[in-house]
Amino acid sequence: MKTTVYIPSDKEQMYERAKQELGESISATFVRCLERELEARELATQRIVVEVYDGTAHRISRKAFEGRWIVGDDSHPEEHHWSEQSGARWAGSPDCAVAQTKKGALVVLSDYSDDQWKGWAVFNSFEELRASEQYPDSLVAAVADVLDIDHIEELDI
Repeated sequence: MKTTVYIPSDKEQMYERAKQELGESISATFVRCLERELEARELATQRIVVEVYDGTAHRISRKAFEGRWIVGDDSHPEEHHWSEQSGARWAGSPDCAVAQTKKGALVVLSDYSDDQWKGWAVFNSFEELRASEQYPDSLVAAVADVLDIDHIEELDI
């Protein structure tokens, strides 16, 4: 594969120094750097502990797993609404957050109000999340964007 990489003019000296001092192909160095960055992103997990309110039992349960937040987080949810064109309506609060577990599953927290989560769901893959049709497409699209997955919202118009 052949591609062009643009170096900003303010980094020209660093680039010239790298060519002289590294003594190998800049392409090989660039590919190794990309590999390290991708590995670091995949490995950047932490222990996540969330509290979910069970309205039926009127109690809070705590859940923990290794993962990383990819949309919002446990105390800073993002607001997502159903689009007018989808024809569906969101029953709960529009606030959601999504974490990706160390094993690649997606944990969706929803219905955040009074500093508590009332909804919790785990999906083994992005395809499973998308197929569930439980969440607004804007949330599904946000997850797809972070995971670099091509996603198109189908409208019934």
